[in-house]
Amino acid sequence: MMRPYVLFFALALLAIPSAVRAQDPVTGPDPTPDDIELYELAADSAIDADADQVVLLDEGYVVVEEEGVVRATYRTVVHVRTRDAVATNAEQVLTWDGATSTGAYNWARVVTPDGTVLEDAPIHQEASTLPTFGSEPVYSDTRQVRISLSGVEPGSIVDVSYTYEYEERIRHGDFLQAWLISSADEVRRSRLTVDVPAGFDFRIVASEGAPSYDLATTDGRDLYTWSARDQPPFEAEPFAPFENDEFHWVQVASAGSWADIGAWYAELLDDPWAITDDVRAAADSVIGEAEGRDALRALHRWIVDDFRYVSVALGERGYVPQAAADVLRTRSGDCKDKAALFIGLARALGFEAFPVLLSDGGLDERVPALTQLNHMIAAVRVDDAWVWADLTTDVVPFGGVPLSYAGEFGMIVLDDGSTHEVEFPSDEWASTTITEFEGGLTEDGLLTGRIELRADGAAAQQLRGMFGFLDPEEPEFMEDFADGFAGALFAGATGSDVVLEGMDDPDTPVRIAMNLEASRVTRPARGAGLWLETPLAPEADPTFVRQLEREAADRRLPVESEQVIGPVLEDTRIEIALPEGWLADLPPSVTVDSRFGHYESSYTQEGRIMRLRRMSNGTTGVFEPESIQELVEFYQAVLDDDARLIFVGPGG
Repeated sequence: MMRPYVLFFALALLAIPSAVRAQDPVTGPDPTPDDIELYELAADSAIDADADQVVLLDEGYVVVEEEGVVRATYRTVVHVRTRDAVATNAEQVLTWDGATSTGAYNWARVVTPDGTVLEDAPIHQEASTLPTFGSEPVYSDTRQVRISLSGVEPGSIVDVSYTYEYEERIRHGDFLQAWLISSADEVRRSRLTVDVPAGFDFRIVASEGAPSYDLATTDGRDLYTWSARDQPPFEAEPFAPFENDEFHWVQVASAGSWADIGAWYAELLDDPWAITDDVRAAADSVIGEAEGRDALRALHRWIVDDFRYVSVALGERGYVPQAAADVLRTRSGDCKDKAALFIGLARALGFEAFPVLLSDGGLDERVPALTQLNHMIAAVRVDDAWVWADLTTDVVPFGGVPLSYAGEFGMIVLDDGSTHEVEFPSDEWASTTITEFEGGLTEDGLLTGRIELRADGAAAQQLRGMFGFLDPEEPEFMEDFADGFAGALFAGATGSDVVLEGMDDPDTPVRIAMNLEASRVTRPARGAGLWLETPLAPEADPTFVRQLEREAADRRLPVESEQVIGPVLEDTRIEIALPEGWLADLPPSVTVDSRFGHYESSYTQEGRIMRLRRMSNGTTGVFEPESIQELVEFYQAVLDDDARLIFVGPGG
């Protein structure tokens, strides 16, 4: 099963010349009276006078038969209002999976609001097959057509229509089509029609506030049509949940269930878990004397570390794993291949083990569809509980899951085709990060000491992703890392004697420790003493807080607390021994509690030892729009806590 596709529009720029061929330009029919009536909407098309563009029409017509979607035609008509919108409308790209479908432009023309045709076809049209690239290749049959239009200027209208024809299907009858009614642009007319055989059963899921459909029956076909007029631009607000009352959409999908997909998948497989003597011998050399969970952990690390990620996502090959012997022979495979090898070896050790289908990035479990599933991991039964094994990531321990699908839906597929629907643990998002510095300051302003950072959970995953490539045997890289890390705590500091733990062992927390020396963190004060620059600036952006405050009275959408701080604890502790007889002029300590989290700081001195500490942790939950004022007050209290500069000098 392939990973999610990567930025087709960016990849288009990398298409290799040998894969490109010119095609005849597409010339569409002349505008009809209905078209001209549509174009005339441009005369009063701006709710926002400064809008770069306005969508006059966003239309889709989807034809569904028993085998699934057979054809989908789309049309967009955009009134270009400013120079900033010219390039995005003059260059257009159509992308599709060549293994199952074809795509083509019906027309692409540039007109004026009165219907005068400025250009009736693209000035250039080019078809290509997207190349495979990178150290973790995904081989697919992704096609595209790119067109360039002339005559696109402020005031003009770009009218484009294109069609996808679906010829092959991985799973008979499986389909999913999504339609966005809301947009970042004003949309004058939005219309989706789904054309199905009369009485055809399919699934409809729509957002709160989406228009209901009109149903008409003609010539043995049912036509479901969703229409909307004069939709204002959707304006996102900070910390708003993804689903809300103002962003409207419709999804249509096949009527089956996740269990149906699981049963189909089990039938598709041809015992990829079978283990040959060669595979077992190789695994035994890795496991050694380990037993039980330790043996599974050893297999997990072996497959993650020693087998390259290479995916062949063509047709059924995108879903059916390779035989374990082939994976061992090539020492390569994608998520399904690696998972199948692990499952077979876990079964050979006496464990129950099965594939788990999911979406790396999350899916909408209300609309069961094969196209939503793009990843496979393994589930092993250990002590009457499911233990997860993702064989494609080296930053997550055996038993954990990456943040990309923590808390999301997955489906365990048993050999008989039955399924278990599961929710992956959401506590993967939780983390604790403790940063400690202990050192001393001399009278001439030299700060020396040792830093130690310890992190678990999501913070540890992120640190492994950023620094897991570091090799202690490469002193030049380690020196750059040490200076950068130390300098992030105290400006201009350098680091040495680095200790890294847990970077290549996801089963342990991450620990980073090093010596620090900083000669530029102080500046002389008038008279005796120094100004000490600390890393304790306010933990909020004043510009952002002022924006929140200005917009609080007009807040429309709920506030999701997890986006503010979330289930994260961060604790920074700084302990500095001052010169004998010196005192610090310390700011007041701060404590703030709200529904969004807890924040506290303390600044104390005992004898020569100055202690600075800050701690914050967040909450989860969705609160009413008016709660934004409480969040503003929380941030304002945090802003007041400013310990960037502390005066230290002789006391008395």
